[in-house]
Amino acid sequence: NHSTLSAKITPGSAAILQMGKRAWLDFAWIPPGDFWMGDDDDLHARPRHQMTLPGYWMGKYPVTNASYRLFVSETHHAGPANGFPVDKENHPVVTVTCPSLASPGGV
Repeated sequence: NHSTLSAKITPGSAAILQMGKRAWLDFAWIPPGDFWMGDDDDLHARPRHQMTLPGYWMGKYPVTNASYRLFVSETHHAGPANGFPVDKENHPVVTVTCPSLASPGGV
């Protein structure tokens, strides 16, 4: 049971990624643009320079351990190798990535 989009994704809109019957993620479009990165006064952040990022999708809310557990349960994906943290259901998931969402048209 693979993830499917429940909304057409176009820049400037929001999207919902439906993952199973009760699991979903809300995304917002971040438009391309320039920003300043670094700090000339900080040895570890030199030099200050301008960066340009392409537009990308970002989750509106952190993914919690509870929502990740639901996703794993409904889609039969592999869960964390060490299991889910105990008593941290509402904490953000760490060390989990979605490489397929990072590539153009990757869903």
